[in-house]
Amino acid sequence: MKAYLISFTSAAYPVIERQVILDFLNTQPIIKNWFAVMPHAILVASDSNIADISKILSDRFPKNLTCLVTDASNANGLANNKVWDFVNNPKSSGRWP
Repeated sequence: MKAYLISFTSAAYPVIERQVILDFLNTQPIIKNWFAVMPHAILVASDSNIADISKILSDRFPKNLTCLVTDASNANGLANNKVWDFVNNPKSSGRWP
């Protein structure tokens, strides 16, 4: 399992709020867990790849959402230990097998 960072913006009306994206991610079996790390960034744990994660987002939000999905394993920056634990040792929430 790997950690990926989804960074997003939704500037055009109707604006897509982070909670709407999180609610959607909760319905997707390829997303094993998530961590809302910043107002416009969500870490996800998945066995899938960047293309698969990008596809579910673009299929569900074809308009008004701009996002980048990146491999978080090469990330660096200022964050607390919970964030780095999620990045370095992503685990399933147990919701999906």
